[in-house]
Amino acid sequence: MIPIEAGISIENSGLEIEELKSLERMGIISLQDEEYIRCKNCKDLIDIRDFNHDRIIKCPNCDNTVGKSSSVIKKTAIAKVKFKKIVSIVNSQICTTFGNENVSYDEFDRSWIILHDAKKYLIFVYGISTVSSFLSISENEGVILYLNEKKIRSQIHNLNKSRYRYIFDPVFSSPDHFKDYIDSLNFDKTQEYLKFKEKFEKFLLSMTDTKFEKDFIPKFIEGIIRNYSELSKLYTRLQQVENTILNTKYLKMGGSGLEDFHFVNLLNYLQDGLMPEKFGEAKRYNTSHFSYALFSVALTHAHFEDSLFFVTTNDIAPSVWDTVISQKREGHYKFVILDKDLMLMLIINLKLQYLIDLDR
Repeated sequence: MIPIEAGISIENSGLEIEELKSLERMGIISLQDEEYIRCKNCKDLIDIRDFNHDRIIKCPNCDNTVGKSSSVIKKTAIAKVKFKKIVSIVNSQICTTFGNENVSYDEFDRSWIILHDAKKYLIFVYGISTVSSFLSISENEGVILYLNEKKIRSQIHNLNKSRYRYIFDPVFSSPDHFKDYIDSLNFDKTQEYLKFKEKFEKFLLSMTDTKFEKDFIPKFIEGIIRNYSELSKLYTRLQQVENTILNTKYLKMGGSGLEDFHFVNLLNYLQDGLMPEKFGEAKRYNTSHFSYALFSVALTHAHFEDSLFFVTTNDIAPSVWDTVISQKREGHYKFVILDKDLMLMLIINLKLQYLIDLDR
């Protein structure tokens, strides 16, 4: 299984090259040819472009003299991974297997909810999907498709390894095998999570702006304080995976002068937000988009000091996230936004479900 990651390179021999070229024909990756000279002393590979117009250079690793006349090693490398194409192919496979009417794709989370035999199932792609509220609570109970086995190896154990599959595993190419695979897994926690997520979203829609700001948020903060032991457990879980993608908050960027996305350290981000000496702003917006104009008003209310913002959407303007990142000082976030996804994450992890009561 070829790791699908930019920079992965393979010597031009064997079946792996054919697999790479097959992925390129599918439009998933773009390839580039590379040439290297091997240092006879330390065996390190030196990019032939490092020679420029020189015939002899010093090895960057061991300082040994290396000549350009040595045998050239040719490799093919992945220059770019086309994530949108991957999502499109996965979506096509899922819809073909379960029917368009039974598949719901969440553009924010980049995950799929499947209705199969009157039950709902969650599928996401490791490194592409963003469901932080789910990742932290269900012991990865959904189906996790991965691009590079090395990136997820530390997360796999005997109880969850059946849920991890290479994104182009043969099981997904056959609708019957795909359904059999889904049927073989237990999704009890997922069912509970998806039901509560739906209830939470209805709850937010049911209340007025004032009720959200003056009633729900104070009770939410009080619940966090009362259940601090559960918050400590959440911090510990995130600390255990601190150097993995499970401890990240994916920020969708893009636009003029901005990168496509940014990962923030979720543990640090939450800890910086849930600490003393913070101004606070809570807004239940009639619009689903949290624009920079709305953020500017909130910043003014908070006097541009260290602030925590609660918003009832996951659709945050890239310029807002850019401000959050750029205002990070000495490793700490000056501004922290708890969007709908992170509020849901805290409610479930801290056992605050009692706050969501549609009959109030």
